[in-house]
This record gives sequence, structure tokens and C-alpha cells, in this order.
Amino acid sequence: MEIHYTPFIRVVYSTGNFNDFNLNIGVTNIGRGNSNDIALDDPIISSINSSLYFDGYTFSFFDLSESNKTYIKYQESENSILLEPNTPYQIINGTRIQLSNETQLILLFCEDCENNHQNSLNQTTPRTTTIF
Repeated sequence: MEIHYTPFIRVVYSTGNFNDFNLNIGVTNIGRGNSNDIALDDPIISSINSSLYFDGYTFSFFDLSESNKTYIKYQESENSILLEPNTPYQIINGTRIQLSNETQLILLFCEDCENNHQNSLNQTTPRTTTIF
């Protein structure tokens, strides 16, 4: 399935604040270090924590950190899955990736940006604990 709109990652902090980052074809590096495409202000996250690969059709997420635990959740009703480092995990619209107690990533496709942004914020704002 080809993507015909702009996909983005929403970084949601436990405070309810969030930042959106558009995703381009190729690799997006995520971590605490300033050299990452998505640099996160979270001392728990590794300097090079993870990467996301987008080939124009599908998304693959890689946890690059051997020391931190990263969890993925495809739907609210499912249990979280602990990721194995350096293993690709296909992710889909709405996938939530818990990087730390403070930081969560959500993959979103922007068909209707205004509604997507508001709905995602409403769904994520109450999340302030690590129970993911």
C-alpha cells in the first residue's frame, strides 16, 4: 500500500507536550544526541536510541539500544511487546512506541492533519505513567 500523504512521528512527553516530525523516505535516527534526525530531551534515552526506516510503502522500527527497554503497542486493546534490539518491527498508523517513562512515539499518517493531530493529542495527553 503506497502512502499518499505525509506520515509523521509524534513525540509525546509525560507532561502532555508533544512535537511532530515529518518522515521522509529513508532512515530517520532517533535519540538524545543532537546529530539525530529526531533529538529527544530525555536523559534515559540513549544518544543513538533507535531508527525508523521508510521505503515509501512500509515502516520498520529498530531499537538500537542494548541498555534501555523499548516497548511497542499496535492497538490500545493489545498488550505491549518488548522489542529485541537490532530487530526490525513493522509499524503501522497509530503504533505507539514507549522509549522511556517520559517519552512515547506515535506513528501517524496525515490524511486530515488537523483532526489527526487533535485526536492523537486527546488520546495521549492523560498518559503520564510507564504502564504502557
